[in-house]
Amino acid sequence: MNLLRHASCPMHLVALEGSREDSLRQWPLLREFGDRLHFLDKPAGFSWQSVRQLRQLIHRHQAQAIHTHHLGPLLYGKLALLGENCRHVHTEHDAWHLEDPKQRWLTRLLLNRNIRLVADAPMVANALAEQLDTAAPLVILNGIDTRTFTPGNVTEARAHFHLPEHAFLIGCAGRLVPEKALETLISTLPALSQPIHVTIAGDGDMRSHWQQMATELGVAERISWLGHVKDMHRFYQAIDLFCLPSVREGLPLALLEAQACGCSVVASRVGAIPELTNPATGTLFSPGDSRSLARILASKINIQHHKYRELNQQFVARVADIRTTVARYEQLACQY
Repeated sequence: MNLLRHASCPMHLVALEGSREDSLRQWPLLREFGDRLHFLDKPAGFSWQSVRQLRQLIHRHQAQAIHTHHLGPLLYGKLALLGENCRHVHTEHDAWHLEDPKQRWLTRLLLNRNIRLVADAPMVANALAEQLDTAAPLVILNGIDTRTFTPGNVTEARAHFHLPEHAFLIGCAGRLVPEKALETLISTLPALSQPIHVTIAGDGDMRSHWQQMATELGVAERISWLGHVKDMHRFYQAIDLFCLPSVREGLPLALLEAQACGCSVVASRVGAIPELTNPATGTLFSPGDSRSLARILASKINIQHHKYRELNQQFVARVADIRTTVARYEQLACQY
């Protein structure tokens, strides 16, 4: 959506799966893009009909380039472009799926010199080179809109979400799936002083499991589960510290969004997190190490984090603004 929102040339977004009606209901923010959205509603398994639909869209809009993400779209994009004079850029956001021999074999088969491979972080580029036995691909960092994600009024933001006004507030954001490992953070709360409160933006299958864990540890009242949050910049503005205890990540945009809103970060040392955490203000720990995380959080309570807001905001603006990302992709699509 960020690429679509900030592109200087006509751009359309195609989803292989799902219908327009269902997708707009799940993600209302998509409505702003109107007829630039296309949903193929692909059935389960491989579908030649979806290949034909994609090829028809490419013809109808006289596309000069397509940009695919992940293995499925890479396959469908390559097939739809057979015999066509159209550029193909492909971005990988992680490399752990290539640990599966079948996916690694298929990716090697599909990628060739006519497809320009891009990684969204140096760590991903290195992992792709190792798994695919090739030169490291071009790196274009995923960016965020640093004009939307900015520091704001803490009191107003907390009131908006009905969060405790005077607590030391630790925030987490993302899909509530196993790799986010929120149990690492939740298990630290019994050892931390009572003013520490956790607020979590996002939803997913693990929510009930982690809520039950919080109840068993006696810390349920110290966690706010916000579910899906529309105005994420307000969420980051409300918190004192952003925590990302994941055991697996590629390049998490929440890490960039939080810092752009002025938050300092405590995060696990996985994926691209070390590369995109402000070294002047952020702290890293080994994934799953709840004891280290507890010690780090205890040391952060009395720090006046508002002093570092400008430093964190400037760090993200310098390395990962969406306008830089868009410009690099547009240049790549036009020139390679």
